[in-house]
Amino acid sequence: MPNRRALAPPWRVWFRRHERALSLVYLGLVAVACLAMAAGPTRRIFLNGLQGISDRVDQQWDRRLGEGRRMVAAGKYAEAVPYLERLDRSFPAPSPQHARDRQREEILRLLATSFEKSGHKKEAMAVYDRLIAFDPRDYVNIALKAAAARRMLSGWAIAAEAKAAWDSTLKVFPNHLPSVRGVIDFHSDRGEFIPIAAAYRAYLNAFLVDHVRLRVGPASYDFPVLVDGRAHTLLVSLPSGQADSAELWSAGFAMALDTADVTSAAEVGSARTATTIVIPATAITPLRMVRTSGAWRPNGDSASLRLALPQHSGGGQLRLVLRLFKPIDDDTWGVVSHAYLQLLDSANLRDDQARTVTFATARDADAVLAHLPWAAPEGFDLSGGK
Repeated sequence: MPNRRALAPPWRVWFRRHERALSLVYLGLVAVACLAMAAGPTRRIFLNGLQGISDRVDQQWDRRLGEGRRMVAAGKYAEAVPYLERLDRSFPAPSPQHARDRQREEILRLLATSFEKSGHKKEAMAVYDRLIAFDPRDYVNIALKAAAARRMLSGWAIAAEAKAAWDSTLKVFPNHLPSVRGVIDFHSDRGEFIPIAAAYRAYLNAFLVDHVRLRVGPASYDFPVLVDGRAHTLLVSLPSGQADSAELWSAGFAMALDTADVTSAAEVGSARTATTIVIPATAITPLRMVRTSGAWRPNGDSASLRLALPQHSGGGQLRLVLRLFKPIDDDTWGVVSHAYLQLLDSANLRDDQARTVTFATARDADAVLAHLPWAAPEGFDLSGGK
């Protein structure tokens, strides 16, 4: 029977032969590290040395990633593919737990872009699948796959792979407008009107809250309001001193004021009943807002409505009946309204139209939602090139 030691790899034989010496060296290094940490001056030198090593490793990693970015930005996709593949093999992205892993996720995005631009469709889609597996809760990676499938795999009609990815995106974040638009376009290519109406109605009804700010005199208030195109009432107690104006902001959503009035406060010992004064439309001044379809559409991040309050003795209550609208572009709304007409569903068409404020282009509509946490990262077009 052959000697088992003779069959062992040379490095294992060497390690076993010097095992005692290696153990002593290891214990010696541990002792030196403990002594260095015990004394103040040596502790600072030791920790500064470790920090320096860590910084050099980080700088080297940042340089490598930056070189990959520059290659893709310069359109050198043939060079970028093997370079990014080496980075991917050397620094794989196992999970989204740390910031460094997020940078490794960027490698996959750059690699997928490089494959696509180089004409390697199969490899690009495989990398997009890895992106989704990296963090299944990140809607952005799913939407990136949908946009890529629309560009690379679609023929006379949008590819089914794109539709499946848009559906997955909306399961994670049902208010993602580019995915809603993609689903509507997919069914429009096939003349399927019922799914178009259902997709748009689901978008209108999807839960989304905006924090509306209201300033009355020196006081400021914050109200969570559903963005669903339906009426919601805001009640504010007026300050005891005279307040001659109020100003209302939303986070970029179009808004409509159905009612605005001031009810005076009741006086103790007086038989006089409280009176309600309606604030007329002429007392409402738009600031960086455009009037459209019975609503006010923002024309900038700081858009607001200023209300001139009627004279009152102080106290009382301000009541606002407010509607906030999710954005949609003219072209997509045209497809939706056409679907309702084809279905002879005038009742739902009127209801949805009352809850809709349109923007001229898809880019304008998407920009309204750019302040939300699920907005597309800079440099990545989630619209599928539309």
